[in-house]
Amino acid sequence: MSVEDKNGGPAFPFVEHYWNAQAKTFILQATKGMSVLDVFAAQAMKEIIREGKTPDNHHGGWAYVATHSYDIAEAMLAEKRKRERRAKA
Repeated sequence: MSVEDKNGGPAFPFVEHYWNAQAKTFILQATKGMSVLDVFAAQAMKEIIREGKTPDNHHGGWAYVATHSYDIAEAMLAEKRKRERRAKA
């Protein structure tokens, strides 16, 4: 399984371009940005904190927030893959 398969691939890919004066041409460079997994984790983290499960009132500290954010994100990504497979069938 590739890295993109594991993290859902790029969430907001874009192409940067800049002028190379020496070569007198534009250079295009693809940038992947955040992964889908990272975006899902960020959304989950917002809800965990909103629910009051912050380091100040939960013994796990920020490690709790980070770990559970990515646990939720991985479950969301697994469900997304399952639905995509069903849609193709």
